[in-house]
Parts: sequence; structure tokens; C-alpha cells
Amino acid sequence: ESFSDYHAKFIEEIFIGEFANKLILQNDFKFLLEFRNLVYEKKYSVALEKLSLFVKDFARILEFSPQVISDIGKVFLYGSSEKIKLYFGFESRNEVAQSLKNISSNKNDNTKKENFFYIDFYAGRIFDKSGSQYFSLAKESFLSAIENSINDITFDNALLCYLNQLKKESIK
Repeated sequence: ESFSDYHAKFIEEIFIGEFANKLILQNDFKFLLEFRNLVYEKKYSVALEKLSLFVKDFARILEFSPQVISDIGKVFLYGSSEKIKLYFGFESRNEVAQSLKNISSNKNDNTKKENFFYIDFYAGRIFDKSGSQYFSLAKESFLSAIENSINDITFDNALLCYLNQLKKESIK
């Protein structure tokens, strides 16, 4: 495959952007490359296993770059419930979403607005996937994502999900 914009943005974050000033150990860099590649290839169950070996404290995901947080959200959204339980001990997908919501509730760092956007956005997506009893929590998460959007694209994505959630509730 060719080197895409997706890959270029990741390399830019690591070597040029705000994360370039942080010391990245060789193992961390290797993990990030392998994990992001697994997500890119949509191998979500393998990516869950890789993530479980690296992230022992779920709240630690806030330390990652926005793109990595987005990938973490994807593996929990699309990965199998059995693998999520096996590797992270969450009994259900909505427990993952609740954990993300808890991380997001500690918004005391304004410099991580984009990180909070992705945490809120994927909490909403996972709550939505968890069933109609979690629709109101999904809606709350999407509203929070809207508040933390950093550009028109992220705003539109969160707004679209919020409106779809309202539509689902009105049909219910």
C-alpha cells in the first residue's frame, strides 16, 4: 500500500507536533506503529490484545495523541465483546463507554481538548451500540464531543451522531 495522509499525520504527530517533545521509548514507538497498523487493517481483535499488553491503566489513554485515542475507540467499538472481556475485564461494551465517560468527566486540562473530543465521541458511539437503554448516555456523550470539537469536521461528525441519536429516541 502507498503511504497515505493517515500515515503522514501520524508521523507528523510523533516527530514534529506537540508529542515530539515527549520522550518516546523504543518499545512505545514500536507498540504505536504496530497498534495503528492493526487498526488501519481493521484487525480489531488483534489490536485489542496488543493494547492490553501496553495499557494496564485504562485512564492512561488520555496521554496518547488524538489519533491514537481515536484508534483505541475504534477497537472497542468494532472489536469483539469476548475479546474486550478477556483482555480488559469489561463485562459489557457499555462498561467501556462508561469508563470513557468517567475519563472525560475530569476535563481539567484544556490543552487536551481534541483528546476529550475523541473520548466523548467514542463513548457515544459505544453507548449507542450497547442498546436503546443507553441512548440518553450516548446523546450526552455526543453533546460533550460537540463542545470539544476542534474544527468543522469534528463538529459535524459529533452533531450528525447526536441528531441520529435524537431520531432513534423519537422512534423508540
